[in-house]
Amino acid sequence: MIPLLLILSLATLGYAIYRSTAVRITTISQNQETVYGDPQHGLLFGLCVFAGMCLLGMVYLIDRDRSLMDNRSDVVRREERTDLTRRTLS
Repeated sequence: MIPLLLILSLATLGYAIYRSTAVRITTISQNQETVYGDPQHGLLFGLCVFAGMCLLGMVYLIDRDRSLMDNRSDVVRREERTDLTRRTLS
């Protein structure tokens, strides 16, 4: 899961950077202004938030794996068997 989150975060950040550097073209025809390639700030913000969430999830998974490894011990613990009922021969 960690490599998938890393790939997703890098891909979304790369696409956000690609979209933010787009050339803005403005054309005026018949007194009407048309803009092409204008950066979409909502899209860029959403992509950056998504990439940040992927990175936070990745950090959480890495931290959880380390804490599980720290709590693991190689000692085998055994408990004595306790009987809850007693059988008697009748």
